[in-house]
Amino acid sequence: MNFLALDTNSSKILYSSSKNLSIFAYFLIDDVGGRTIDSLFLWLHDNNYESAVLNYSYIKKNGSKISISCFYDGYEREDHPERDKFEIETLELIKIAIQWQELYTKYRYIKITEEDGQISLSGSEERN
Repeated sequence: MNFLALDTNSSKILYSSSKNLSIFAYFLIDDVGGRTIDSLFLWLHDNNYESAVLNYSYIKKNGSKISISCFYDGYEREDHPERDKFEIETLELIKIAIQWQELYTKYRYIKITEEDGQISLSGSEERN
């Protein structure tokens, strides 16, 4: 099991990995108190492939807009044989992103855990 606890008062990069999956996320924070996520960028890299596979999700802070682009070998993928697999993984990333946003408003630290390929998030130290 791997995990990393983050201070959500500033932009940080989180990293969580399992045997075949690495997830990187970068959070942009736009208000003075550092308590609002403006954008959330998520990258998925499948370690089974020589070339990086990128799934990109952009979520506005009001939660109203989600757009996804999937890339394989640096090109946007339309008819790749692994398309269904990557689309499922992208949906999982969106679920993680939404869960992160919910926890972010309530807790100062977020713990990311991974066990048997399943990633979960939990919060600690409630904000005042």
